[in-house]
Amino acid sequence: MAKQRKTILVENQVQGALGWRIAAHWFVFLGMSVSVTCSLQMLGNFEQADIWSRLETAMLSQVGSIVVLLALLPWFVHDSLKLSNRFAGPMVRLQKSIVELTNQHDTPPVVFRSGDFWQEIANNFNELRMRVMAEREQLAKAKPPRETETIKQIIPEQFNSSSNN
Repeated sequence: MAKQRKTILVENQVQGALGWRIAAHWFVFLGMSVSVTCSLQMLGNFEQADIWSRLETAMLSQVGSIVVLLALLPWFVHDSLKLSNRFAGPMVRLQKSIVELTNQHDTPPVVFRSGDFWQEIANNFNELRMRVMAEREQLAKAKPPRETETIKQIIPEQFNSSSNN
């Protein structure tokens, strides 16, 4: 069974850019929404002749909507970052495994969490990992023995007599 996610930001560069982009889009949406709504209210309000008083009235009527939208912003960013963890997390795990395999360490199979994106990449990597490990074993078996081992095999009596002295 896969572990639950504890950390939201596992890849700061990707997820940070995504978080900032969502926040920027949210503020653009908020600004455009308030601008359009205020403009429509100002055009429909003929009671006050002064444009500034009509703007003030329109802005005051938007305060509740602005507060609600600003209160929702952290939730939207947080939810987006949690979603991005489903594609950033697997890539972080895959990158670590690639580095381990490259450095010729024993690399365990890559297992992504349930719900993570790119499950087939884990399967593909695990197949590649098995091939690399099998080829390493074949190379290890095919390597000639060390020189001292070869010499011991050729002239065993000299090594045995020198070790007895």
